[in-house]
Amino acid sequence: MDLRSADLPLLVSLEALVSAQSVTGAARRLGLSQPAMSAQLARLRDIFGDPLLVGNARGMVPTRRAEELVAQLRGPLGDIARVLREGVGFDPVRSDATIRIVGSEHTNSVIGVPLLARLGKSAPNMRLALYAYQASAGVRQFVDRDMDLGLLTPSMELPGMERAPLFDDDLVIAQRKGGRGGMALDDYLNERHILVSTSGGSFSAGVDEALATKGLTRNVVVSVQSFSVALGMVMTTDLLTTLPRHYAARWADFIDISELPLDVPAFAFHMVWPRRVDADPMHRWLRGEVRAVAAEVAV
Repeated sequence: MDLRSADLPLLVSLEALVSAQSVTGAARRLGLSQPAMSAQLARLRDIFGDPLLVGNARGMVPTRRAEELVAQLRGPLGDIARVLREGVGFDPVRSDATIRIVGSEHTNSVIGVPLLARLGKSAPNMRLALYAYQASAGVRQFVDRDMDLGLLTPSMELPGMERAPLFDDDLVIAQRKGGRGGMALDDYLNERHILVSTSGGSFSAGVDEALATKGLTRNVVVSVQSFSVALGMVMTTDLLTTLPRHYAARWADFIDISELPLDVPAFAFHMVWPRRVDADPMHRWLRGEVRAVAAEVAV
């Protein structure tokens, strides 16, 4: 295939097929029927001389050749889409784009949930996909999955990315409704605690490091990987958990929240994005929407 005979929609279908790893999923993403997408897959297989998608016990997976092709195509396809958007301007009301944001459980809840409500009013046809940040993938997560934004801490090194501060947070105590309420440090230490370890299995976190400087320890009896699991335990037991204030506030109808009787520094969250989309009209609009949500969170 040379450039003059290239079928751009066919290449868009290839990217969708590899991303969805499903003919049905790719068809839904592009607004095509399943038979039409199957026909496009057949044409692509003929053009590239490769099966591109093969079945296994989990469904369909891309071949190595398909992954190589899409890795080369994502950048140019994104550039073409941006040129077309810039040529006609960006209208959020008419846009049916899918926004892809990567963050932690914390930021995806604190920013992602109110952002969805905001988009429902200003951009009713747009869709929002929230992804969990994978430290092992780093900046590749933005390239390989064509992420629009990241909602991350400044400590996460991502070369080649632009960034801007969003909001700060600190820690509070969460306990079941009608629990013990506010407590002194000695009471806090004597309680039984749930620790959220996003990497899994740790029984020590920033609170424990702060306590260690005073020669103190707390009684952590269970370690979980998500705030939602920790809160589920809090609601049905006498255990406590310590978690970010803005995350806890979203559950205030179901838990009691009290101040942490210990000085632990606040922590910041930044918005990050690839430099290649810095001037893109849709991305400039999106960053403005996220900033507006963060400003409401910080109040």
